[in-house]
Amino acid sequence: MSAGSGLEQPAMREKNSWWAFCLSILLIKLFLLGLDPLPKFYMGDSMSYLWTAISGWIPEDRSYFYGYVIRWVALSSASLTPLLLLQAGAGAITSIVCGAICLRVFRLSRAVSYMFGFICSIDPLQLFWERSVMTESVSLVIYAFVVLYSLVYVQSRQISVLVLVQVLSVFAIGFRMSYLVTVQVMAVLLPIVAFFPRDFARLHRSIVSALRAAYSRKELRQLFLHLIISVGLMFGLQQAYKRANGFLSHREPAYLYGTGLYLLSFWAPALQPEDATDTRLAELIAKGDEFHMRDIDARPGERFSHGGLIDTFLKAEGDPRKAAEIAKETALRALERNPFAVGWIGAETYLEFWRAGAIRRYAKMDLGAGYFTPPEAETLARLFHEIVPQGDLNQERRSWSGKYYVRAWPYYLVVLLSPLLLGVIILFQRSGKAYSFVLFFHVTALLGSTMLFSIFPIVRYLQPISFLTILIFAAGIKVVRERFSKPAPALGSAKA
Repeated sequence: MSAGSGLEQPAMREKNSWWAFCLSILLIKLFLLGLDPLPKFYMGDSMSYLWTAISGWIPEDRSYFYGYVIRWVALSSASLTPLLLLQAGAGAITSIVCGAICLRVFRLSRAVSYMFGFICSIDPLQLFWERSVMTESVSLVIYAFVVLYSLVYVQSRQISVLVLVQVLSVFAIGFRMSYLVTVQVMAVLLPIVAFFPRDFARLHRSIVSALRAAYSRKELRQLFLHLIISVGLMFGLQQAYKRANGFLSHREPAYLYGTGLYLLSFWAPALQPEDATDTRLAELIAKGDEFHMRDIDARPGERFSHGGLIDTFLKAEGDPRKAAEIAKETALRALERNPFAVGWIGAETYLEFWRAGAIRRYAKMDLGAGYFTPPEAETLARLFHEIVPQGDLNQERRSWSGKYYVRAWPYYLVVLLSPLLLGVIILFQRSGKAYSFVLFFHVTALLGSTMLFSIFPIVRYLQPISFLTILIFAAGIKVVRERFSKPAPALGSAKA
């Protein structure tokens, strides 16, 4: 046997094990889908996406790419089953990407990397939404690739990879606008992390001497070039998205058109009359006790209830577009006047998860409680051959995935602690800190924006953070191995 063939055998075994892992993940997803094949609905959101698929209507307060996926996959086949198959496949790819990051970036063993891929495949925050007519699964697989190529870019510093990250990022917000703050923050921070000194001991010097020691003029030029490309691409691609949204909506370019009304309700407890750019809104804020504005739990009513703050202002203004603009200006003025008050609202939303029994109750609320109207049920039957109950969906469509979703609530508390866990890992980490900083900025930006832009604690918003949490545990395994594994003896030593 030749030397070449001897070297090829391990490579062939590694390739075969990788493809076996990928096939196993896919089979797991299909098997679990077979055990629970009924599509689930989250009232409001699901019908919004379905209506985009049916009519081309662009919602004011949601990303719209997913509606076109439904049109191409489900409406064309007159069945929601192909959509669920697509989402199970997306979940499989997400799990495979998780394994790839563990193997190729963190350099964990194949067995450990595959184990984390399998853990990802049974993540309760993924499994339930793979069965739902919701954008979570499709958006997450795109975000997983954003994370993967962000880590690859830090490793390679290749501009082509940086461009790919920005292209994927705009697709991520096209499916789920909650990624917007994260991808904008990372457009600035990613090149800085990539060009940061590998020797973190330099951080112990003064800031000025550290910067002088860290970068040569060539590295500084490269850093600024990458920053300009990253931020410029982010700005240009997102402007293109806004223009496309405006073209399809026959309106001015914008990410979303209902943002202002939501911001006003998100941050209602921090509002003061002087924040308002309209006297009518100032008067309503001055009468805030009538709307329970200082009660953080009253925000859903302020946004959606008849007689709530938003409903009352819309009636007073008469023009929904102008009302949304005034609301946005008012909310941003409140943020500028007292950012700490707005930040505290986000902190209170976070702390609400930790109240006894709260997170289990909020998980139950995610299961799709609500009712289809007779016209909606008729549309689903006619266009998708989907017979839905006239009663409460939460009661009629119970399944093991829903029960698993609720019973896994202790894990969601771990997800909420993921930035703290990663901070501890970074303290003890010897190598690969740049990768951990990428994860840290992603998870803190996602968690922070989730809490700041939530009308109440919503468990499903933790789904992408759960993906990062699994990677954080993988990074922790690497640190443990670094700390406790014995270094190999040097060549030529007496022991050798």
